[in-house]
Amino acid sequence: MVSSGALKTPHTPRLLNRYSIQQTLGARLGRRTLLGYDHDRNSQVIIKYLCFEDPIEAADIKRFHQEITVLKTLDHPAIPAYCDSFEIDQQGYRGLMLVQNYIEGKSLYALINSARVFTEEDIRNLANQILEILDYLHQQHPQIIHRDIKPSSLVVSHPFSPIGLTSGQVYLVDFGLVQSFENPQALADTPILISGTPGYRPPEQLGDRAVPATDLYSLGATL
Repeated sequence: MVSSGALKTPHTPRLLNRYSIQQTLGARLGRRTLLGYDHDRNSQVIIKYLCFEDPIEAADIKRFHQEITVLKTLDHPAIPAYCDSFEIDQQGYRGLMLVQNYIEGKSLYALINSARVFTEEDIRNLANQILEILDYLHQQHPQIIHRDIKPSSLVVSHPFSPIGLTSGQVYLVDFGLVQSFENPQALADTPILISGTPGYRPPEQLGDRAVPATDLYSLGATL
């Protein structure tokens, strides 16, 4: 959900006569993260694209719909808001798309890779902001567990100083592995899979059995 610069006058073909694709911000098998422009709202947006041309499985489509369903219910200033979602088959795109508000900033992963130094105060500031977001998610009904807290899932908005952070707002993004169960039996009926990111994934996620403490473990590993 980040970009080093904003393109103000896109001239590419419009999807649904509304969205222009400006650039690809990230890509992995089946998924693309795109920087787009919403001509109806005259603002940049992030578009998550699940590509049917890639070898994806039914579980991938199910998780994409789950992400959309969860994001529609959320209303938190530190979670980029849901804007739109649709199936697409035009202009070379065939699959599902999810549109969210664009946040200008850099991921914590990018800041770390740029050799940015973080003070203890910075880390405490990050922890406090992320804990507040997780508290919001864990108190939802049904309960929501992010399941993929890691540096690349956290975007820090400007301002941030050349060394460390200042008063930048932290945003939680990438809800692709989100878990939200309407009833306890749903958990028991869910196939056991390995999910999450190695190095940030607690042991229970090896069996795809996440609890609120799962997010806290991943946050601790991130800090």
